[in-house]
Amino acid sequence: MPEISFPYLKQFSKYLVVTLFSSLVAGRFAYLSLLYAGEINEFASHFRYYALTYLLLFSFVFLAVSILYVFLLSVLGKIDSTRAASADLYVNLLFLVLLPYLIDFRYLIDSLGFSLLYFVVLSVILIRVFLLISAIWKNRSSQERIIYILLIGLFFLGIALRLRLLFTVGTVVDSDEAIWGLMARHILFKFEHPTVFYGQSYMGSLSAYIAALLFFLFGASSFTLKLVPLLFSIVFLISAYFLARQIFSSLVALVCFLLVAVGSPFIIFYSVTAWGYIEVLAIGNVILLISIILRGIPSGRNEFALYALLGFLMGLALWVNVFAVIYIFTVSVFFIWRERLALFSRKFLLLFSFFILGLLPLIIYNLHHEFATFKHLFLASGGSFVLEERLRWATAGVSALFLRVIPRLLGIRGSAVPALLIIYLIYVVSFLFGFILLALDRKKRQPTSLKEPQGLMMLQVLVFTNIFFFISSYFGAIYQVPRYMLVSYTSLSIFLSAFIVYSAQRSKLIASAFMIIILLSNLQGNAAYSRNRPLSVVRAMRFLEKNNGVSHIYTEYWIAYQLTFISKERIICTPQSGLWSNRYPSYTNQVDRAPYQTVGFIFPKASKNIKKIEDFLRKKGITYRKNTVQDYTVLNDLSGHVASSSIPLMNIEWDKRLVLGN
Repeated sequence: MPEISFPYLKQFSKYLVVTLFSSLVAGRFAYLSLLYAGEINEFASHFRYYALTYLLLFSFVFLAVSILYVFLLSVLGKIDSTRAASADLYVNLLFLVLLPYLIDFRYLIDSLGFSLLYFVVLSVILIRVFLLISAIWKNRSSQERIIYILLIGLFFLGIALRLRLLFTVGTVVDSDEAIWGLMARHILFKFEHPTVFYGQSYMGSLSAYIAALLFFLFGASSFTLKLVPLLFSIVFLISAYFLARQIFSSLVALVCFLLVAVGSPFIIFYSVTAWGYIEVLAIGNVILLISIILRGIPSGRNEFALYALLGFLMGLALWVNVFAVIYIFTVSVFFIWRERLALFSRKFLLLFSFFILGLLPLIIYNLHHEFATFKHLFLASGGSFVLEERLRWATAGVSALFLRVIPRLLGIRGSAVPALLIIYLIYVVSFLFGFILLALDRKKRQPTSLKEPQGLMMLQVLVFTNIFFFISSYFGAIYQVPRYMLVSYTSLSIFLSAFIVYSAQRSKLIASAFMIIILLSNLQGNAAYSRNRPLSVVRAMRFLEKNNGVSHIYTEYWIAYQLTFISKERIICTPQSGLWSNRYPSYTNQVDRAPYQTVGFIFPKASKNIKKIEDFLRKKGITYRKNTVQDYTVLNDLSGHVASSSIPLMNIEWDKRLVLGN
């Protein structure tokens, strides 16, 4: 298999014009056809005066699929961009010819349980997937075909593991996830334009905009919301493979792909959880990959295009999640120190300009909110520069890192002590093995086909930067949450893959034992977690809607936004768990102003908040009816008005079956 290079993308800018035109035509035709068929009437009341929005959304889908298709066809299929663009144009023309027949057979499609809109989008993608596989297969040797078959098999294995979790645990959203869904609904139906996560000054809203597009195509649901992290996890898988391949051999990359596909339960959990973390891991992998590719690409248009893309992705990643600082610092060290990239060179100015472009939403937000993001970063770093304070943070962070965080990150916290120690030792040795490889490379000895020593150093700098970030902030000292070390997961997987391949050269039995231990540990952890089903408020929602007409709820944080999203805002909830939990003040105003006959309270049936609220209502002289619905207790039919300002603060009661993500 050839390395990632761009000899077939010389006509990229020329083909882009053709693809843009054909995508606009196809998108416009699809919009008119589906409008005629009555498939988008559901959105007519929301977009009555925004017909252009339909065209833009449809055209965006066609354009995104076309660009990805032509890019992969050029790089993997060894076809120049002009021919690839022509192939894409023919696909669009074929689609335009077949679409009227799809509409004629819409009743057959409906009988299969598919929406015509869903079927149209799916057909656009599947046609290109089939043609792409055909082109790749035709232009590869027998050995390369075997590798591709293995890669495709591992890819679907990884997707299957994630879907299994999605259909068991993941289809239930918590309040943090539900907020992303509510943001997407507000973007789609209220034309709001949030820049960051509701109630925070960080974590950009990119995922919410993507979710809004998916809601438009497939409808708003918990499953559709979780397609966003699933899509980014696919990018994470593929980019991890190519990153390992650029640094090491194809065999190391194949082993890495297996380890990431059958990942620890922690990484699998984040692959189907809409918390905004897998997104920055996927973009971060692409940032590292482009940085390494730039070392071997000759000067010219493609080099400047990659510098522009790299800068834009760095800015975009920082907007998406502040943890992107780790990637940005690593890449900056790589280019300024190792590559001697001058601060005022054309390349750096281009990189910086597109970095500002990618970061522009966050910059505008901070200009209007007194630099709230930077204030948060200062507080996250401890908010103090006193040496004694820093040492105290670092001590607590180091202890948490090795005793709690890394075992949870690698999925071995619940393992028996001997297994835990063995797996821990394997990862530690594989990390140290990277330094041995660099030493051997200086002596011109490369036992594992190390092709990019600078890339290996970049991964090591990334891990050390992540560790420093963790132990020097209150994330490590107070929260001690493993997700703040997620950035290191790809690097640790690549180190482990190189170590296993090197071990196989000495003893295939030992290398196989290492591989089996890691994979069995991951599979066992994923299976164990899939059996833990979190609480769902669906039955409680139906009870409130059908039997009591309760449409406004006071509750605690982990129920409030979950119930609001699942009910599609037919039931408005406001959390009474402190100011930080009031992510969307409009909901509080709506509940406070609602007629008391439509107001109620809801808690898990074992909640300590029930007694607290019952005592409060008795003191106010307000009568109520108490009902138990599955796992929840509902207080409704209130005899008087209550206001959020007078209700006592409620304890936050996190579902213990979801502790894996913390």
